[in-house]
Amino acid sequence: MHTPEPVPAETKPGDETPAEVPTTPPATNEDPFEPITNNFNNVQTAQASSTQSSAAPNMIGDFLPAPFGVSLGNPLGPILPYSPSTYAPAAGGTRLQIGQNNSPLPRDRFAVTYNHFHNAYQMQTSTGELTDAHLDLYTSQFEKTFNDGRSSVELRIPVYSAPNNTQTLEVGNDDVDGYSMEFGNISMIMKRVLIQDCRNSFVVTTGMGLTIPTGPDSRFIGDPTIPATNSITVRNQALSLTPYVATLFRPSDRVFSQFFMQADFALNGNDFNYTNGATVVNGDLNDQHILKFDWQTGIWLMAPPCGGCTDCCGYDSCCDSGCCGLGGGGGGMIRNIAAIFELHYATTMNNADLITVTDPGLTGPVNFGNGYNRVDVLNATVGCTTLVGSQGALTTAISLPLNEISDNVRAFDHELILQYNHYLFPAR
Repeated sequence: MHTPEPVPAETKPGDETPAEVPTTPPATNEDPFEPITNNFNNVQTAQASSTQSSAAPNMIGDFLPAPFGVSLGNPLGPILPYSPSTYAPAAGGTRLQIGQNNSPLPRDRFAVTYNHFHNAYQMQTSTGELTDAHLDLYTSQFEKTFNDGRSSVELRIPVYSAPNNTQTLEVGNDDVDGYSMEFGNISMIMKRVLIQDCRNSFVVTTGMGLTIPTGPDSRFIGDPTIPATNSITVRNQALSLTPYVATLFRPSDRVFSQFFMQADFALNGNDFNYTNGATVVNGDLNDQHILKFDWQTGIWLMAPPCGGCTDCCGYDSCCDSGCCGLGGGGGGMIRNIAAIFELHYATTMNNADLITVTDPGLTGPVNFGNGYNRVDVLNATVGCTTLVGSQGALTTAISLPLNEISDNVRAFDHELILQYNHYLFPAR
């Protein structure tokens, strides 16, 4: 059988190899991926306020721990039948509340929070007169995400105005010894997302807070009629760890619910010193461990512009860089408003440390510590959060106590809350 020989390729005169069709496109200065990368960057930039704010506003939060108390056990008998006492800020001022102005979602932001607790402290003289004192708390917060936006670290620096940390126990005088501005205890909070779906309709987060004792000590002195209280000092020395878990649930684009649970553990005690010049008593006062629950529900008053536009914008066919990140009904200065209701419950997990000093100069003992002992606090908070511009969120709220921590004693009369958050970058 004859097999035909292959026909050689046509060659041009002077060429030794066959002509080939060019397979490489001509050189160009254009980036073929530029349209894709530009669109990705636009979507990421537009997500800033949506991812940071409009899935759900921050938990507003509320909590005031039991104050430090000094009670003089009826030092002058039937002549002055009431026991002079004072409840003033404990050493360090306040305790850490993870849920205050916080979200289960890691966020890049800085924030300022103002809390006014009306009639937070009470003093009673030996004649039965009562004086109430207020607490104004200013907190600066900075939160930064890492690990592709699934984790964050937050720094909180509190400053508060309250009755001076040095108070005088005076018979027949119910005046507060002035107010002072003090730095409180600084806290650092770690946050890590465990469960998160694309549209942030269900998120579970856990983390840990650490509080270091940077706030002032507490000191009480007595006037000449109560010589046994010449000097009482409680050092602010306790470190505390606060593990927590938080959830976010969004059954629709407008309705949201959040929950925080935390346990605040004091790791060590505070040095206690009592002296009247002749009698000296030293000891440790341990802060109580506190279990706290925060629950929030609310609704955005304006519908999102295209069905949610959360961090799914890059995958949601209804969303584009024009609508994504508006967080609500339009592109004006006010993007959306959320109506919010919250309940906050806190309970002490152990009995209070009380140090009782008996002195020959008094007809009764002197008690130091949380005289209310086991305390349960239930508060309700109502407020609103307004998305301002593309990166801001302004919250105003009021909180009211729903129970008494002792007979005819509430943790405070009412609380006014003002918060502002500025979101820096989109969560990646």
